[in-house]
Amino acid sequence: MKVLKYFGVGVLVAGFSLSVMSAIDWYHPYKGGDKEIYSHNDSVKYESTLPVKPVVKKIVGVNPWSVDYSHDEMRDTTRKFELNRSENHFNLEFPYNHGSSVDVVLRSQNVKLKKRQDKESIKPSEVYLRLTDGQINCSFSGCVAHVKFDNDKVESFSLSRSDDGDNSVVFINNESKFIREVKSHKKMIVELPVWQHGYLQFTYQLNNTEHPIYTSL
Repeated sequence: MKVLKYFGVGVLVAGFSLSVMSAIDWYHPYKGGDKEIYSHNDSVKYESTLPVKPVVKKIVGVNPWSVDYSHDEMRDTTRKFELNRSENHFNLEFPYNHGSSVDVVLRSQNVKLKKRQDKESIKPSEVYLRLTDGQINCSFSGCVAHVKFDNDKVESFSLSRSDDGDNSVVFINNESKFIREVKSHKKMIVELPVWQHGYLQFTYQLNNTEHPIYTSL
């Protein structure tokens, strides 16, 4: 009888232990139903509902020269201006601290256009440099600009002050050579004497440059 009694108690204890272990195992975070939930969530792929538009790459050319014309109605003559502003600028001392660039301007004479002549065909004959904010340090006897075209050697061009006394403008004396060099090169560096700052260098692109742009269809 004692054997049966102890056997019955053992069966009850074993059954209780198994039920406790099963309960604990069910709540284990890496087993049972929880495993399926975590695994399912990790594998979910969210797809965008926004419409997808194809993108096209285009190459566009940028002309560093801006062209303008002035027309004298009384004399029926036209003058052409080709302007190229330096890629870089300097913040000079007050009051010239707004960003100083240098414009290279190729200017034609006043031309009376022939019949059917396009104004774009007008050729420049003068060159002047204009500091946008500041003064070019050039005396009444003149001064010098140092210029480098592409990787050629540095050249010197003598400069003359503007007749109206504008200290921000100087004219290149050997304009025909300068225009020739500009038309036959891709890049240029101009070094100018600037009041209270010594010689400063300004860089230019002379030909059209290509840039990629991306647009959607």
